[in-house]
Amino acid sequence: MRWSDLNEALGSLPAWNDRIVIDGTNPVEFLGPDSPDAKDPANPLDAHGIKAIDLGGRSSSEVFRALVPGARVVKALNHLDVNVLAQPEACGGQRVQFYSGDDAHAKTQVCKVLEAIGPAGPAQRVKLLPSAAMRSSSGDSVKPGPMRSP
Repeated sequence: MRWSDLNEALGSLPAWNDRIVIDGTNPVEFLGPDSPDAKDPANPLDAHGIKAIDLGGRSSSEVFRALVPGARVVKALNHLDVNVLAQPEACGGQRVQFYSGDDAHAKTQVCKVLEAIGPAGPAQRVKLLPSAAMRSSSGDSVKPGPMRSP
C-alpha cells in the first residue's frame, strides 16, 4: 500500500482491539518521470523514482501506530520489492525478512507467520500465502527458524 493511501484505507476501519497489524509501508512518494523531484540532486532516492515524505520528526512507525489505535504493530515486509520474492536466493545467500516492534508476543507471532510462509519461491506458491498466515495466526504450532528480530 502506498503511504499516501494510509489515512483513507485505515481511517474507517473498526477498533483494532489488541489485534496484530503488520506495517509493511514505507514513507515515500512515487515520482513521475517529469516530476522536478525525479532529478533533484538533494533527493538521494531519485534514481529509484521515489522521494522520502517529511514526517515532521516522527518515525514512520509512530505515524502508522497512530492510525491503528489499539493494535499491536509489527513493522515487517517493507524492505523487499515483491518482484524479488520469487527468487529467495541471491548472491550466494538467502534473502531475509526483517521485523521490529515493541510487543514481544506480536513479534513472535509475526515471525511464525513469516516462517510458515517461507521463501515465496515459484509463483504457484503465492496462492498458499494467505492460508499459511491464517494457520499460524490461529495458533497452530509453527516453530520459528533462523529469523530473529533485531
